[in-house]
Amino acid sequence: MEGNEMIIVTPEFQKTIQDLIDNLQAEQFPDAEEYKLAQKYHALPLGFDFLAYVFLTPNGEVIWEDFQDEVGNSYDLQGLIRVLVAGKRRYPQLAEFIPNRSDESKTCLICNGSGIWEQSKDISTGKPGKCFFCAGLGWLTEDAYLEILKNTK
Repeated sequence: MEGNEMIIVTPEFQKTIQDLIDNLQAEQFPDAEEYKLAQKYHALPLGFDFLAYVFLTPNGEVIWEDFQDEVGNSYDLQGLIRVLVAGKRRYPQLAEFIPNRSDESKTCLICNGSGIWEQSKDISTGKPGKCFFCAGLGWLTEDAYLEILKNTK
């Protein structure tokens, strides 16, 4: 962190993501479409999230394309944290870029800091899954917290 602001997209982050993209090989992908889209967006494929392919660019842009070819993107900090947490299973190198909780962060309004969201189920165990909003961290950036607060009134 620099000052009080969470900084994730650093030159080291950019190099790591670019190196991962540069080393992608078609034969690594059981799903040829995911590889094709990774090439199209020049982005790191992170898997599926709510019926969409999710990708990450070296500049911190999160891109998703659903199965109806609808495309979206975001530079949202909480979204970036969310995909880093999810993507670290596939690319353990991403774990080093998940920030520690800052003094400005807020306890997640959805899971009350537990990291578990009762409405979601882990497909393999049937037990409650990680909170989607905080990615199981139990905290949100201040902006994400305020956005949820605004939308729940």
